Parts: sequence; C-alpha cells; structure tokens
Amino acid sequence: MGQVPGDKGALLRAERLAAVERIGGLATERQVDFVIVAGDLFDAHTVDNEIVTRALEVLSRFSVPIYAIPGNHDFSGAPESVYARKRFIDRCPKQLHLLDEKRPVAVTGCSVTLLPCPLLQRHTVVDPTRWLTDDTARTEPNQIRVAIAHGSIVDFESEEGGTTPNLIDPAIVDAAKLDYLALGDWHGTRRVADKAWYSGTPEPDRFKENQSGNVLIVEIDSPGAIPKLDTIRSAGCQWFRRSASIHDADDLAALEQWFSDLSEPQKTLVRLEYEGVLGMEELRRFGDLLDTQAELLLYLRHRGNGVQLEPTDEELESLGREGLTGRVAETLRQQVGDDSDDGRIASLALQMLFQCSRSIGGE
Repeated sequence: MGQVPGDKGALLRAERLAAVERIGGLATERQVDFVIVAGDLFDAHTVDNEIVTRALEVLSRFSVPIYAIPGNHDFSGAPESVYARKRFIDRCPKQLHLLDEKRPVAVTGCSVTLLPCPLLQRHTVVDPTRWLTDDTARTEPNQIRVAIAHGSIVDFESEEGGTTPNLIDPAIVDAAKLDYLALGDWHGTRRVADKAWYSGTPEPDRFKENQSGNVLIVEIDSPGAIPKLDTIRSAGCQWFRRSASIHDADDLAALEQWFSDLSEPQKTLVRLEYEGVLGMEELRRFGDLLDTQAELLLYLRHRGNGVQLEPTDEELESLGREGLTGRVAETLRQQVGDDSDDGRIASLALQMLFQCSRSIGGE
C-alpha cells in the first residue's frame, strides 16, 4: 500500500480489514468448517501494533476456526517475527491457530487433517512441501488430507542467474496423496491442478490484472474426491489499468466517458498511461480531467510519454500574428515539441498565454 500516500492510503488499509470482515460473514453464511490463510496474514514484521490489534479484533469475531501459516512476508523463524511480538501473543483470539510447525493437525469436528508447510525464513531453496512425503506427514485412515503452503510454482530465472525461492513442485499433490493443496504467494486466483489452487489476496493491492480480490469456498466430499470450488468476490475496491492514445477531441471524450462510467470512484484506483498530441483547448480539458479524477477517485496514478501540445491554426490565429503577443506566441510555438525542459516550459507558457488571451477577450 506504500504507493498510495496519506489519507487515501489509510482508507485503502481500512478496506483490507473490511475484506477480512466480509470473509468472516461469508464463512458464517456458507457454514464452512474452517478458514485457511496460506501465509502473509501480515505484510511484514514491521507492521504497527495498531494494525496487529485491529486485525486480531476482526478475526476474533469469526464463528469458525482460522488456520494460518507464516509466509515469506511474515515468516516465523526470526526473533523479530510479528508472531513473537507480545501484542500478538496477548491479543491472539482462540479462533486463530498459527501453524508454524511441520506436523499434521487434525481439525476438530470434521474428518480433515491439515498438513502445514510454514516458512521460517523469507527465502528458502528447499521446497517447503518436501516433508509431505515423509513418515511424519502420515495421517489416520479416512482423513481428508489438506496441505497449506506458501511459494511459487513457476521458476522465474533472476537477473543474477539464480532461481525463484520458495519453489513448490505441484507434483507433490499426487506424491503425498493430497486431497487439496491451498497455496499462497500468488496474488490472484489461479488453478494449478484440480486439487491445487491459489485463492489470491482477498483485497487487491497492486495494478496487476491477475484475478485478485477473491476467496475460494472448497468442498471435499471424501478422501480422493475432486474438490468442488466456488470463487467468491471479497474485494471492496477496484483496480484498473488504462492505456489511452489521445490525438483529438473524440479520443478525449472517450476517456472522459470511461471515467464517468466507473461505478464507485471513491473505491476505485486507476493507473493511466497515455500519449498523444492535442491543441491548447483540448490539452486544458485533459489537464482538468486529470485534476478532477484525482479528487474523485480513491487513487489516480498517471504517467506515460505525455500528451504533446500542437496548437491548431485557429488557436494560433486567436493570439494574433502581429504585436508583442503574436511574436511571443510564434517564438514559443517554435520551441514546443522539443523533448527538453525548454520545450516543456514553452508548452506551458503557450498554454498560459492562450488562457490569458481568452480571459482578456471575455471568453
């Protein structure tokens, strides 16, 4: 959430807690047996005590047990772990079970045994699910075996020639005879196999089109059965990426309409990338549009190659060809389009001159 500063960043953090509240309500409504958090309950060990307290208070209102493993952001093996913090220990509700050991945990009230694969450090080169084929991962007969792990299933080569840490081999599902593998780390909802899924983050946290903002309702009838999944939207905010090429009034109108069609601007974040060429009047409209949307939206980030100024013949004619104003306008016009500080200053100066001319003319 660091990309959203100030009060709006605080509103976005509040939406995260609201998403957790919605999950609690959904758990009650759908009468689930328990909730799984596959790592990163907290962003980092450095989160404020206020966030820890508020998160635990929301979790204390859940009507079902919550089973969570440490992930790469809130790994539990360091002395500074948020889970070793006095505030967490003192405030942790009875519903929340932190699974920070690699051992089977039977869920009370149903025939499910959880097989946690917690991260004790941020990065490990050892597959965190490797222990699931050991004798220590054996469970009682007729138990549904559900593993919980946090890591990547894809090996992305790093620039230094290394490999992705916390790499999980999806073949573990069959090798360990799992009925389901609940995965965390990928921020979007993603199917790995019939019995292995990422639910993603319940509230999006970045401008990445990866199907985030959901929770999964997983139903397993019996050992060996294919899980039945239902994807439920849990997010309160919308995150959009928009690219725009703006070269005339129609392009500008289309962008204005797109913003106008956003259903809940106060809960919408937009990353706008743009390029183009506009006349002075249309460039003023474009600037006004950005200013207005920055005020209406929860967050607007805009960047790109920029929209260059190219005055129309009519606009230049309105400044006059003679006299001081005309000479200044012509000098500035010749510098506009130069991709330098001088060119950008000339563009701004020409726009200001145009606005002053309109004001003096009574328009």
